[in-house]
Amino acid sequence: MLGVGRHGPTGPRVEVDQGSAPGGGRLVDPGATDALAVIAAVEGVGPMTLERLLSVCGGSREILAMARGSAGAADLRAASRDPDERRPSLTAPAASALAEVARAPERILASMREAGVHALALGDPGYPARLRQIELPPRVLFVRGADEALEAGQSVAVVGTRHPTDGGRRTASRIGAALARAHVLLVSGLAIGIDGAAHSAVVGESGRTVAVIGGGHGRLFPAAHDRLANAIGSDNSAVAISAYSLRHLSAKVVSFSKVAVTPSASSTSEATPHP
Repeated sequence: MLGVGRHGPTGPRVEVDQGSAPGGGRLVDPGATDALAVIAAVEGVGPMTLERLLSVCGGSREILAMARGSAGAADLRAASRDPDERRPSLTAPAASALAEVARAPERILASMREAGVHALALGDPGYPARLRQIELPPRVLFVRGADEALEAGQSVAVVGTRHPTDGGRRTASRIGAALARAHVLLVSGLAIGIDGAAHSAVVGESGRTVAVIGGGHGRLFPAAHDRLANAIGSDNSAVAISAYSLRHLSAKVVSFSKVAVTPSASSTSEATPHP
């Protein structure tokens, strides 16, 4: 469960902030993490916009403070403008939405608690080290389950088609079961097909698996995998989600792991190592 602390996301400023460049690795105050979660949960606040707002405002709490101002939406749009571009990256509807949630952030935090989801910020010690190394790591992850599963010593990503042959599905299941028995973390995307087969096999072996989902914990797709997601989000595993769009999903899945395995329709598979 996510604790908002005594002050919550709108509390007084602390010395630790979110304004450093990705990969900085400084510890983040829990209140600042809550504030970051509120901002990232707003539809239309993408990774580049968030980076610009953090750069201008200096931290997540400061963004909420700006949003609560009398000209909050206008100030947010101005802060999101790239010096080389004429238009702000934050749209008017998104700016208005952010200004609205800034005045009542507890609604988002309460919905997270009800779903058993907590935020993990880029500077938090539990943030996955491999994910931190990509060009633009998510500033915040929404995690359901155990943070420890995100930082396993040995991990393999298993990804593939949503329409596998029976042979391809069996191959994915065999790979998942073998990884679980070897105590290796399996990372995939919880999609129908290869992803689901691999996850299910790990759960059947009581192993550890991380599902990186792109649509949000509250609107899981496919809905048929809701029971599987609940099984994964247990004490031994984690379901992690980036607050950003689905187009970033594949890179995020692979970035959690050392090796990516793609079972093919012909029951063979390809393995690609990652640094």
